[in-house]
Amino acid sequence: MKDLKSIQNLLSDVEELFEKDFKNQTDGKLSNNLTDQVILGLLVKSSKTIRAIKLISYGFGEDCIVLARTIFENYLNVKYILDEDEENRSKLFIYHGFYDGFKKIDNGLLNGIEKKSLEEIYTPEVREETAKIRDREYRCLKEKGMKTKKESWSLRSMKDMAEEIGETESYEKIYWVMSLYTHPSANSLRDYVQSKGKNLTFLDVPSANNIEEGLIVAIDFFLKLLKMLCERFGIEIMNKLSNARDGLERIISEEKKDE
Repeated sequence: MKDLKSIQNLLSDVEELFEKDFKNQTDGKLSNNLTDQVILGLLVKSSKTIRAIKLISYGFGEDCIVLARTIFENYLNVKYILDEDEENRSKLFIYHGFYDGFKKIDNGLLNGIEKKSLEEIYTPEVREETAKIRDREYRCLKEKGMKTKKESWSLRSMKDMAEEIGETESYEKIYWVMSLYTHPSANSLRDYVQSKGKNLTFLDVPSANNIEEGLIVAIDFFLKLLKMLCERFGIEIMNKLSNARDGLERIISEEKKDE
């Protein structure tokens, strides 16, 4: 890409779109229900990630990709929750951490956490309701012949969730590649060490590698996530969202011309 500055400027515009437009119309003004807690929490989490990406976008492309991956995950989870049975899916999402925490305490893996502190939120009534929802969801998936993943809040793998909500292409073409940089992977090691004769050279200084890719993915899925919530809450910033999307598409188009 000839002008990295243009995409960094767009990143700043997207950050401002959330901070000055969406936030001003929603902060402290929306009803407090479980689903909105989850989806707004994941949006705000993503907005902080956008700010973090902005800080490291000057030479740390691999880390941009790692952070962009989390925005994709947030987007995928929100879309999955809103796709069907949002109330029960929100409950599964919220209480999975407590459910998992109790299991680990019972197995002696989290001795430093008092069970009493979890019980204040994850009451016997909530535990019973969560168990019923999980069991019902598990049976439903099995009856449909779908794979299950019991350690996941949704009982689905990220790949299966993506397939169910029409994001298979994003998962296979984007998420998979980003995961190579997130987890220990031989494919990503070439960005950190290089063979030089019989010796190895460290590649640990800031560089332009992968910055564009990380920024584009982060902006793309943050805009998709923001649009979903704007449509849900009737937030009137669609023209600005459309302008930001057009700006991103122009950048992608220019990059393809340079290939």
